[in-house]
Amino acid sequence: MISELVQLISVPKNPIFNVNSQSIAEFSSRLGINFPSDYLEYLEVYGSGLLADFFHIFNPNQPYEHSYEYDLLKAEMQEGYLDIKSEFPQLYPFEYYPSQYGILPWGRTLNGDELYWYIISKDPKTWQVIVWQSHSPNYWLYPMNMTQFLIKLIAEELECPAFSILTSKKFQPWQI
Repeated sequence: MISELVQLISVPKNPIFNVNSQSIAEFSSRLGINFPSDYLEYLEVYGSGLLADFFHIFNPNQPYEHSYEYDLLKAEMQEGYLDIKSEFPQLYPFEYYPSQYGILPWGRTLNGDELYWYIISKDPKTWQVIVWQSHSPNYWLYPMNMTQFLIKLIAEELECPAFSILTSKKFQPWQI
């Protein structure tokens, strides 16, 4: 799966905060989550950075001040989602992980659109993608994994109403 993405967007020479089996075990244990294998492969190959000048894929291996980037962004997105869900429950139908059939963030766009997994079973291979449009109750569910979703968008085989066609075919690692 990751090989298809690599054909579309070249891999950085020196990935930043890319993962390995030890770091995967550490953050999976820390967060209590068995992440989908395609997500872990993405982080192993690309590390942290901006994909297609648009997607920020959260990385549990990337330190941030006294914590980790993923932990902070997950907490921030959870708080925002649950706050607005309490006001408009009919517009925000999903529970948040670790609830069964909950959502769990994996990224954000430069427009502020939020990218989630929709956890339909304990098997991460079955998790689907939800795009939640920035400053809106609009969301779209895609019955595919994260990497398939990104490949189809970048290859222009899929459209998402939350954002326009992607024109960039590059990956920009974060600067440290």
